[in-house]
Amino acid sequence: MSRPHEEVQEQERERPADHCPCTNTKAEPWLEGFRQALPGVDIWEWQATPEGQAPKLADHAVVWSPPQSFIDEQTQLQNLFNIGAGVDALLKLSLPSSLNIVRLNDAGMSAQMSEYVCHTVIRYFREFKYYENDQLEQRWSYRKPVLRSEFSVGVLGAGVLGSKVAQALQQFEFPVNVWSRSPKQLASVKSFTGPDQLPAFLNATRVLVNLLPLTPDTENILNLANLSQLQAGSFLINVARGKHVVDQDLLDLLEQGQIAGATLDVFRTSVAAASLGFARRALDESIAWAKQRKMFGQSLADFQITQSKLAQMATLLDAATLLTYRAAWLRDQGQRITQEAAMAKMTATENAQQIIDMAVQMHGGMGVKKGCIVEAVYREIRALRIYEGATEVQQLIIGRDLLK
Repeated sequence: MSRPHEEVQEQERERPADHCPCTNTKAEPWLEGFRQALPGVDIWEWQATPEGQAPKLADHAVVWSPPQSFIDEQTQLQNLFNIGAGVDALLKLSLPSSLNIVRLNDAGMSAQMSEYVCHTVIRYFREFKYYENDQLEQRWSYRKPVLRSEFSVGVLGAGVLGSKVAQALQQFEFPVNVWSRSPKQLASVKSFTGPDQLPAFLNATRVLVNLLPLTPDTENILNLANLSQLQAGSFLINVARGKHVVDQDLLDLLEQGQIAGATLDVFRTSVAAASLGFARRALDESIAWAKQRKMFGQSLADFQITQSKLAQMATLLDAATLLTYRAAWLRDQGQRITQEAAMAKMTATENAQQIIDMAVQMHGGMGVKKGCIVEAVYREIRALRIYEGATEVQQLIIGRDLLK
């Protein structure tokens, strides 16, 4: 991207414009809503244009994590409306400098996020997990109440969501602080600004709520150096991105008791699960293709080499699936899963890459044709081998855990 893109709050139209949702979500609710709100406007769901055909061009697009091929194809786009809270998916793309990026300020997420964070903070404050354990064991034990004045909550990131969460927490009379890159003024909330004030913010925090956007500057910001500056026995609530957290640093601090508990909205096992989805789709496409593709008077599925490849793909998929399910199940039991999550992430992404590569080979020339499903997942899976810690990082985590 050559320069930062302007945010557009509202744009007048001189004529009905074309709109093209590219959302990676179910299209029908969006299409129906737009057609009701904008009668007479040509609205459609984008699909990759077959090779040799001219693409249908739009003036405006509603997107969530669009592929680069969409941007390259839509040469007359004026505005790109991003339906998610963050724009990190767009930052990975090469976007024309003339394209306006419109980020939805709320999209209904602030109320949901505030409810989730308040619920989690109150669970920690009232120590509900201990009472739940007592209930299961049919006993009652007294716990000394924690003073609200000593249970300060720090919100890392004071954008739209961060500001709403901070205001919601005030209703429960917790001391609330916020930290942001640029100065923010919120009623009855103490604000900290910039790198120089980050240590003071962390020192004043008992519960840290992360709502930062994911950028090169914020990746791995929740590391040993920063988390160690929190008050002893603190809590972490990460409702932003998994790449903000250095997993092993957090685990070490949990074991030491410096951090008493953590609520993580995303973690490596979810990346493993996403890889399984890509791999399973590639296998399904390969089975369907093998049955319909005719060669030398019979179908591709009739050849033993095809059956052998499909068997290999299915076995790789099941092996990765079982490791992923194990990690998820152990996490549900409240167990530490450093090694298991790393194994699941590494195996699922690597196996998925092999499965999808075999699917491309089986499809022949169709496998690399733009618009083919296996061509699309072939491009997508490569990033997951790096995201949330590359394969080499997972190997180091597993080895380190084995040697403890």
